[in-house]
Amino acid sequence: MSGGRGSRTAVALLAAAGLAFTTTRGLVADGSRALKEGNPKEAVAAYKQALGRAPGTPEILFDLGLAEAQAGDPAGGREHLQAALAAGGESLRPAVEYNVGNTYLAEKRWGEAAHAFEAALHADPTNRDAKANLELARRKLKEEQEKQKKEQEKQKKEKKRQQQDKQKKQDKQKEGKQGDQGKKGKQQPKERQHQGSQDKKGKEKPEERPKSDAGAKEKEAQTGQDQGGKQQAERKPRDQGGGEKGGRPEPTPSGPQPHGGEGERAGAMDPAQAAQLLNDLQRQEGDVQRQVRARLVPVAPRQRAQDW
Repeated sequence: MSGGRGSRTAVALLAAAGLAFTTTRGLVADGSRALKEGNPKEAVAAYKQALGRAPGTPEILFDLGLAEAQAGDPAGGREHLQAALAAGGESLRPAVEYNVGNTYLAEKRWGEAAHAFEAALHADPTNRDAKANLELARRKLKEEQEKQKKEQEKQKKEKKRQQQDKQKKQDKQKEGKQGDQGKKGKQQPKERQHQGSQDKKGKEKPEERPKSDAGAKEKEAQTGQDQGGKQQAERKPRDQGGGEKGGRPEPTPSGPQPHGGEGERAGAMDPAQAAQLLNDLQRQEGDVQRQVRARLVPVAPRQRAQDW
């Protein structure tokens, strides 16, 4: 009885163990079949279930990484590929490095892809795919570097052009300011000259002083005398030319005059002519004296201070 029970228990344990092993292998097989049929997402689901039954298995980690990379998750696939190496899958290194390079190619990270393919060729020099992908990564890397260089040069030229335009604008503004200052400097002397002429006129203008009553009287007297003198001078020609016959001079005798000295000519004048000539001379002398007296400026008498 006891022996029968023990044998039945052992058979049950072996059956359970076999069922579990078959289930893990079945999940892995399902994932591989889905990946082969072009269904990477179904493969990812199957590999994750298998990894849950046998965690840390390098082969399952490697298969899961491939499925994720093909499903459009290069970063997740690269993580599980590298985890396979860390879990002890050294024998998987050539395939791991090669597929890690492919994940970098998918992200256009040319430099990192080149390093990964170099590592894959170091692990397996006969890997032609790794060599072809290495050349592709290097060519893309060179093109990218040249493109970046051209872009940098373009940016430098654009920056230099902007600086030149800015400098030209500043120089133009500076010239405009200098021109305005020059115009102001030229206008300023004219304003100063105008102001100076006004000051000069103000200085040259005589100060008005109050006139005294005595000075005003003296000026009025002098003005009256000057006017009288002018009237005397206007009447002078009429007085000088007139005689007893309305101021007209006697006609000078015409014809040949007797020759001889002054005594003879004086003796030839009759008494009436001599009297007329004498009157004319006296009248002329009186006119001259009156003109002289009219031009004299009378001096106002000085008031004496009283002694009391």
